[in-house]
Amino acid sequence: MNFSNKSIAKKILGILLSSTVICSAMYGCSGGSSNDESSAKETVASAVSKPNTSSKLESSKPTQSKPQSSAEESSEASKTETSVGDIETVGDFKAEATGTNSINLSWSQISGINGYEIYRKDDSAGADYDKIMIIKDSSTNFYNDNQIVAGTRYYYQIRPYIYANDKYYYGEFSATNTFTHIDDVSEITVTARTSSSIAISWERITNATAYTIYRKDNNDGNYTSIATITDWENSAYTDTGLTVGKTYYYKVEAFVSFGGESYYSNPSEISTYTPPEKPSFTASYDEKTEKIEVSWKAINGAEGYSVQISDDEDGDYDSYDVSDKLEFELKVKKNKMYYIKVYAYCIIDGEKKFSSYEMKSLECGEVPKVHGYDVGDTYIEISLDKQHMWYYKNGELIVSTDVVTGYKNAHDTPTGLYYIINKASPAELVGETWDVWVNFWLGVTYDGVGIHDSTWRTGGYGGNIYTYDGSHGCINTPYDAVKKIYDNCKENTPVVIY
Repeated sequence: MNFSNKSIAKKILGILLSSTVICSAMYGCSGGSSNDESSAKETVASAVSKPNTSSKLESSKPTQSKPQSSAEESSEASKTETSVGDIETVGDFKAEATGTNSINLSWSQISGINGYEIYRKDDSAGADYDKIMIIKDSSTNFYNDNQIVAGTRYYYQIRPYIYANDKYYYGEFSATNTFTHIDDVSEITVTARTSSSIAISWERITNATAYTIYRKDNNDGNYTSIATITDWENSAYTDTGLTVGKTYYYKVEAFVSFGGESYYSNPSEISTYTPPEKPSFTASYDEKTEKIEVSWKAINGAEGYSVQISDDEDGDYDSYDVSDKLEFELKVKKNKMYYIKVYAYCIIDGEKKFSSYEMKSLECGEVPKVHGYDVGDTYIEISLDKQHMWYYKNGELIVSTDVVTGYKNAHDTPTGLYYIINKASPAELVGETWDVWVNFWLGVTYDGVGIHDSTWRTGGYGGNIYTYDGSHGCINTPYDAVKKIYDNCKENTPVVIY
């Protein structure tokens, strides 16, 4: 009978394996480190050590946890001789990025083994492979790696193993690699700087090589690349040379380059329009006709203009559409202050798109002032000498009450023009030596002066109380009076203290 050289080699390999196993069982030499034992192991198993460190075959005792069947196999190894032939290499090993922090690994199953070991490294300089998973099931052919970061190249190696004779035997490594998706551009904003320029900004993306900005001029058009920002920390771009009164659509992609290839994020899209420039105008008051007269110059791209007028700077404005005219007049009440805004607009998709505005104030007649301050006809007035407070709303006196202000020459209440900056009911007042609750609080200054009730006062209000029992600067007010002010006034109401 004829035998091929390969068949003879396999028989010899089996004999050597049997001899090695018998030696291990009879004399306990499996843990030894002699050169003869190492040579025998290299002949028995085509195993490889940790990737990129050595090509020496391994069959040493395991230092990691054993597969689920290890106890049974160890017991069986002490009773019988086990023969291990060449271990098949894992085939069809693939890596596929499924997101910014997820990579799916897959491979072809191998029969007759106990499991697989998976190693990973990234593309940073000097990186080495680390074991990330031991799969103790030969029928498994899938693993999801989600302990990774976006925009990074990852390299993987996998090898099968057999556990026999109280040892691990390893097959050759199979390798693959892939790139995780880069994060999508987020917090993208667009702002029309002028009638012909739009500013685009976005959140910086870690690991990005650069950003590409695309634009299209109408919703049904195609995007065209208009700029590439190669500095990943520069997350802004201004698009210029645009047409007034037109909607522009943008998308921004981050990408990372590796090995001559670019990997892009999903695009983030946004749109805005270029409004007309804000009109500069003049305004005057004609005492004979009792009219406000407003005029301005034509604005490029404007299809109409809007004038807004109010006698309260922070209140509601009446709006007047003047179409394409360049002037406007309105009869108003005498002896009042009026506030005027003028807008230009264009029409996009059937809607008016307004420019920014310039605002001017205009005295119409003899406007009454409160101690030199123009506060309109809704305000709070406080006299320190008289220890008295008045609240006027739309010219009507709502509250008139005595108060107690800051302790004279020690904690004086500040004088000047202020505004109600906040309201709260109830409110906790905390200071160096006090911690009290009040029912109504109207903040006047940012360093803690306000108008509030003071139910602890039993000696009344007004007079000269503030000269010996004044507050720390606040305006202490009777409960009923401050409640009425609180219920009728709003933030930004002027407060004149003198």
